[in-house]
Amino acid sequence: PLRLRLDRLSIDRNEFIERLRSTGRVDSYEAQLQTVSGHKFWALMSAQAFELRGERVFMVGFSDLTAQKAIEGQLRELATRDALTGVSNRRHFFELAEKELARSERYERPVSVAILDVDHFKLVNDRYGHATGDAVLALLARTVRRELRNVDVLARYGGEEFVMVMPETDKAAAEAVAVRVREALANEPFDTSEGPQSFTVSIGVATRVDREPLVAMLKRADEALYAAKAAGRNRVVAA
Repeated sequence: PLRLRLDRLSIDRNEFIERLRSTGRVDSYEAQLQTVSGHKFWALMSAQAFELRGERVFMVGFSDLTAQKAIEGQLRELATRDALTGVSNRRHFFELAEKELARSERYERPVSVAILDVDHFKLVNDRYGHATGDAVLALLARTVRRELRNVDVLARYGGEEFVMVMPETDKAAAEAVAVRVREALANEPFDTSEGPQSFTVSIGVATRVDREPLVAMLKRADEALYAAKAAGRNRVVAA
C-alpha cells in the first residue's frame, strides 16, 4: 500500500488541516506529496471529517496529477520559449524586461538593453538553405547565452533579431558585453555543404536614462543597430 507523509506537503500543512477542522471538508486541493520512501508527486486532494466510534476522524483521498503537471510545464515552456532557439520569445521578453526595469528603478541601479541582428542573413538562407539558416540562429543563441550572466535575459525578438537585457549594467559595461558577444559569434563557424563558414552580427546598445520606458530604450537600441549596419556591419554602436 502507498504510505504518505502529510507533513511533507508542499503547501502549508497547517492551512490544509485548519480548513478541514473548521469546515469539515476540503475539495480539490493541489499539493505535492511525498511517500515514506521519498518519492514526490503532485496530487489533487479532497478530505472530509466525520465521527467514527465517537471520535472525529479525517478521511483523505487524492488523485495523481503528475502527468497533468508535466503537460502544464510543457505548455508553459511553449508559451514562453522560442521553439527553434530555446531562448525566451518576444512576449516573454517584455514580461521579464519590465520586471528588470522596475527593479532597477526601485534600487536606483543601471540597466541596459541590446538588439542584435545577423548580418546578411538572407544570403545565408539563399545560399545554404533554410535548415542551415535555422542552425545558425540556434548556434547564435547558444553562443550568446554562454557569454551572458544567469541574470541577463536573452530573447528572440523576431526573425534573425535577438534582444538582451542586462541588469546592473551601465553603458560602458553593456558595450563591453556586446563587443564580447560580437567577437564570440564571429569566431563560431557553422557547417555547410561547402565546409565551415562564419557569420557576423551588428549590435545596438542603449542604457536606461532616468525612468525611461522600455519601448523608448528599445527604440534607441534599434536606432543604434541601424547605425552599426550603416557603418559597415559587424560592429557595436551604443546609443
